Amino acid sequence: MKDWHKMRAWVKCDNQYYYLAEDFSDWLDEDLDPQYAMDDLPKYELEQYIGIKDKNGKLIYEGDIVSHAFKFGGGKGVVEYFAPRFLLTEKDGTCDEILGLEVTGNIEIIGNIHENPDLLT
Repeated sequence: MKDWHKMRAWVKCDNQYYYLAEDFSDWLDEDLDPQYAMDDLPKYELEQYIGIKDKNGKLIYEGDIVSHAFKFGGGKGVVEYFAPRFLLTEKDGTCDEILGLEVTGNIEIIGNIHENPDLLT
């Protein structure tokens, strides 16, 4: 399996991540399909691996909160997907294209939006 096919799902009722294999179509049955969830709320959120690792070798996914040192003074932000690229969105709303930045050794996962939203305040 190629790394860029890796996905994870934040399952809201369990409050935890599930890491999915390349072919996860069986996992996404009608009961878990966000289009048909009860109360008009999706039951899970899919997040894709963005194709790079942080300075500690951890895979970076959408929804990760990362600290970085590729701007003057560094900063932190959320990894988000805006087709066809991944962006790092900071608290002040500024965005940078992640793959366009020099990230080797300059980026570290410090949390994610589901378990650590306080890191963005």
